[in-house]
Formats: sequence, structure tokens, C-alpha cells
Amino acid sequence: MKFSWTIGLLLATNLTFGNNSKLPNSNSAFDMEQIQDRIDAMDLPFGVQYNFRVEKHLKDYLVYGQKSSAYILKRSQMYFPVFEHYLAMNDMPDMLKYLPIVESRLNPTEISEAGAKGLWQLIPATARENGLIVNDEIDERMDPYKSTEAAIKYLKKLYDRYEDWSLVLAAYNCGPGVVNKAVRSTGACGDFWSLQNYLPGQTKNYIPKFIAASYMAEFYLFHNIEPKELDYDLQFTSAIRVFSSVSLSKLSKISGVPMSTIIKLNPSYVKGYIPTKSSGSYLVLPKLGMIRFTDYLKWTGDDSIKTDWNFLVSELEPMLKGDEIMMYVFLSDTEDLYDLATKLNISLESIKKWNKTRLDFTYPGQKVLLVLNKDTAIANGERA
Repeated sequence: MKFSWTIGLLLATNLTFGNNSKLPNSNSAFDMEQIQDRIDAMDLPFGVQYNFRVEKHLKDYLVYGQKSSAYILKRSQMYFPVFEHYLAMNDMPDMLKYLPIVESRLNPTEISEAGAKGLWQLIPATARENGLIVNDEIDERMDPYKSTEAAIKYLKKLYDRYEDWSLVLAAYNCGPGVVNKAVRSTGACGDFWSLQNYLPGQTKNYIPKFIAASYMAEFYLFHNIEPKELDYDLQFTSAIRVFSSVSLSKLSKISGVPMSTIIKLNPSYVKGYIPTKSSGSYLVLPKLGMIRFTDYLKWTGDDSIKTDWNFLVSELEPMLKGDEIMMYVFLSDTEDLYDLATKLNISLESIKKWNKTRLDFTYPGQKVLLVLNKDTAIANGERA
């Protein structure tokens, strides 16, 4: 997966969050008139009004909380490409990628007092309604890919109801019932700004905070915020499905990837192992670690760990016809199974059958198994 964020070293600073007396020259970088001009030029999916709440949250990100903002931007190198991928697939505003800054400060293990969890802070009921597994072994709210797909599905449902992104974000924060009550109180369904006085205090601050977070992510360099580069192993990753139970510690030994990195890339496995699942569970590793892992499977013949690379092939091989072969192809960062089926003129249902999945879900850069005629040539294909 390619990441477009190339960011330098965090500038040394004596700033402390919330302490105005220790902010030398802070006002020189915080010119509200200039900031408003930049916000007006942003591609926000709703109209902006400027009030004391917007200014307060801007200062929280840009002045008092520069160090915290720098860490958020560091993590954004890992997660923004994921958000961009699924937002583009669903034809939704790219700026929504900044919503998890407000929700979780881009921490996939964040949990609220109300039991919301993950980058998108989904409660268990909403997560399950939108296709996620939440149990004692797996909590997919912490899976950056699957939680993003679920959150976008939920946001899409809310947009179908309100047809206004400011109301969608308000409903995402406080629930559709509260927004509906505010609409009834005003007698008209306008936008957030027309309803804000009828919404809870937290939601009154939610849209201003989203505006401030979006501005910070777009214009941080104007405010002397320079986050560090994310670790290489967290930037360039590959995904594979595992069908059998295996501990993360064993995967660490096989792949040579530190346990801490595996946990960061796979936070949804809350018990420290991947459980057995008929449709498979995704394992994300740094690309070099994935090469070592798949080489281990290939050369040792260890079939106790069933993956896309050995289990699916062994299941399909007896069913091949004389002129058919199995091949793997990589999805690009912007492709899904539907795109692959269309490009190769193959049935989507056949691809899902070969890969033992009922879902259209894929990880960017995932390998997909295909059964093809020997005469069919595929660019960048790999013989299974």
C-alpha cells in the first residue's frame, strides 16, 4: 500500500496543553482571519459558520495541543490511505477521513465510557448491524479496514435519511433519534447550524471539532506542527487470510516481525491468537514479514496453518479441469472484487466461491485466487 504523507521531524517545543502562559509567539501563527480563508477554500461537505466553539477547537489542535496533533498526524500515515480507499469505493466525500481524528485521535484501541471502541468509535450494536464481529475472541471494531467499511456503511445510511452531511455527523455523534427530535422541535430539517441549539452539548461541539480537525490535518505546517515519519513496517503491509487457529507469538517467530508490530497491525485479536473461522480471518504483516511467512509455508509444508496460500489451493486442485490453472493476482489499492471480475470478464460469484468468501470485502493490495484457462494471460499474475 502506498502512502502519500512524507512528513519531517517534530520541532522541539516547550508548549504544554492548556497552558497559555507558556506559548511564546503563539498568536503569530494563529491568525483567525487567515485560518477562515483557508477553511473556506477547503472541500468540506457542508457549509461552515464561525463561532467561539470552532475557534476553541482550532486552538486546542494548533496552539495548546501541538504535540498531541503531531502524534495524530504520525498515525494518519497508517490510516488515511485506508479511509481514502473505502470512501472512494463508496463515492463519499474524501474529507470524512478526518472524522476518526475527532472520534479516537486515530487510536484503534480507544474505548469510551459508553463502550464505543476503535478508530470510528462504534458501539457493539451498531458494529454488528453493519457486519462486524464483536465477541470474546475478535473485536472487529479495532480492525482498521473492517471498521472503516462498517462506519462508511452506517454513514451512508444516515446520509440516505438526512441528505445533509452536517446532520449526518450530528446523528453519528448523538444518534438519529436525538437529531429527529431536534428537527421536530424546529419544524424543519435544515442543517446542523439551524438545529445546534436543540442538540446536546457534546454534539454542539462535534461539528466545530470536525472543522478544526480537518483544518489541522490540511494546514498543520502553517502552525509549526511537524510529525515524525511512521515506522516502515507499519506503512508497507500485505494481508492474507488464515483459516486455522494460530497464536500471534508463533506468527511473530515465523515471520520475524516483532510481536508489538503484529499487535499494532492486528488489534482486533483480543486474546492474542487468530481463532478458527470457516471463511478465514485476515492477518496483516509488513511486506517483508509476509514474504518470510509465505516462504515458510511453501518450503516447510507446514499445513497446520491454513491460509490462502495453501488451504484454498488444496481445496480447489482436485476440481480443476484439464485446461485450467490456479493463479494469484494482487488487487491494486483502489480495486475490489467487483473491479477484478469486470476487468477479467469473470463472474464475481465464481471469484467468491474460489476464495471461500460470501462477502465483497477485501483489503487493499490483497492477493486473490483465480481459476483460469491456460491460454489466459494475466499481467502480474503468479502461478499458485
